[in-house]
Amino acid sequence: PTSAASAAGAAASCVHSKDCGYSKEKEIKGMVDLKRPAAYERLFSQLEPLVREKSPDLVAGMATIAALLHAKLRHHSWTGFYFVAGADELHVGPYQGPVACQILKGRGVCLTSATKKAAVVVPDVEAFPGHIACDSRSRSEIVIPLIKA
Repeated sequence: PTSAASAAGAAASCVHSKDCGYSKEKEIKGMVDLKRPAAYERLFSQLEPLVREKSPDLVAGMATIAALLHAKLRHHSWTGFYFVAGADELHVGPYQGPVACQILKGRGVCLTSATKKAAVVVPDVEAFPGHIACDSRSRSEIVIPLIKA
């Protein structure tokens, strides 16, 4: 496996939720909220000009993204970013929500995503090997690695 450090300039975008809203049972029963794609399109249309035209740098853009997503996606308890800080280590970046783990080292959903360079959706954090419980109320996580081009 590739170490997180090899993803120079990478960050992991993490969302913690009491319920991420997805389960195979809901998908099978057709209960996934069909309004979500349109809501995500509206969020993107709000975020794009804020980040492209008004954010003076990367951290300001990340802070804007975290703030807007956290405000609009109310079922999420934590929304933010971690920066790759070394081999198998992430440091907290801009976020909204309860106090975050400042350093993630050697394990966890965010580090797994950064290492694999792939999105990770965890419907039940208790079932994820090596999960780091920064907030005991978190029940699910969605992590998307952001890699500098």
